[in-house]
Amino acid sequence: MLYIAGHAIAGDSKYGDEDFSKEIRDIGGKRLFLHASDLKVTLPDGEVLAIHASMLSQVKNGKR
Repeated sequence: MLYIAGHAIAGDSKYGDEDFSKEIRDIGGKRLFLHASDLKVTLPDGEVLAIHASMLSQVKNGKR
């Protein structure tokens, strides 16, 4: 669970951080928001798959 690990989903009314969710709503966020910019997974053969995903420009600019 992301919440237990200290990584709540923005906008989550049950497990999210209400202050942070309010900040997201104040800039126009109207839905749950989860973004992993970097992800590393060890594959069964031992190879590490690393993925990087930039945030959408709409999110960077405070749009929904």
